Amino acid sequence: MWKYLFLVSVGIAFAFIGFLFLSLSASGTVLSGSQLLISSYTKYATSLNPIWLKASFIFVFVGLSTKIGIAPMHPGDIDATSNAPSPVAALMSGSLRGTALLGLMRVYQIMVPTSTAEFARLLMTIGGMFSLFVAFVFMFKVVNYKRMLAYSSVEHLGLITLGIGTGGIAFVGAMLHMVFNSLTKVVLFFTAGNIHRAYRSREVSSVWNVLNAMPWTGWLFLFGFFAIVAMPPFGIFFSELMLFQGLMSKPFLLAAVLFLLFFIFVGMSKTVFHMMYTAPPPNHKPLPQEKFEIMHFASLALLLLLIVLGLFMPSQLYTTVVQISKDFGITL
Repeated sequence: MWKYLFLVSVGIAFAFIGFLFLSLSASGTVLSGSQLLISSYTKYATSLNPIWLKASFIFVFVGLSTKIGIAPMHPGDIDATSNAPSPVAALMSGSLRGTALLGLMRVYQIMVPTSTAEFARLLMTIGGMFSLFVAFVFMFKVVNYKRMLAYSSVEHLGLITLGIGTGGIAFVGAMLHMVFNSLTKVVLFFTAGNIHRAYRSREVSSVWNVLNAMPWTGWLFLFGFFAIVAMPPFGIFFSELMLFQGLMSKPFLLAAVLFLLFFIFVGMSKTVFHMMYTAPPPNHKPLPQEKFEIMHFASLALLLLLIVLGLFMPSQLYTTVVQISKDFGITL
């Protein structure tokens, strides 16, 4: 908690400095001395000072990345998410990171019509790729399954940031991915909390035979894993396809993303299947029979919702995402 408090406080201070720089970019324009309204700054964006705009985006990006979980500003977020009670961890992964990303996007929206847009896209692309690389490295040394889920959030927020920086259909995929990832993380942290409560450990080596010992939790955790690694028919499968379609114009970048995602999938699979299927040690104490609880119901409902959203995309959701894309100057 203290590490998270310190790092995020420093990050918010960086973001505040970034907003001061945004205000300085308006010096000598019609916006000079006015309030920092997003709508006004977007309208007169081309008259803003590009040097101060770049400085503003750097500080806001670095500052809010401590809350979003973009590498290398992710350590506090990882420690807080992996050690917090599961409902709190689900809240952090399901809504807090997306809310912080929204703040970054509002500043990016100001930069889109200016000459600094390419600089912002490059910075987000680097941050997204580095987040994927950090998750790729960690998946080879997983010892804590809640920490694995936290690094999975770093991976997916990296993908979302990469999609925003790429633009086009990848931007649409990133917006949908944000929704699907948030719902899936709630399922995974709810069920991980049940496992932690039963086995009294977050260590992978201390968890075994979950499917037989805790069938409701085990199957929901397994299907949550299938959802987060983009298995059809879950929604993330379709949002990742859009991301990959948008990256086809950058084949080397797409190849690097697919390479990293493949080994992240392998690492997570090894850990999850170890927890689900490893035979219990001799003379172990049997767990009490599991009962169907409210968290099981919530997780089951969210998994069904992910399937429905993936197979039958509501027109309201898609229209909203397309409208957001138009606000960022993207035409499909």
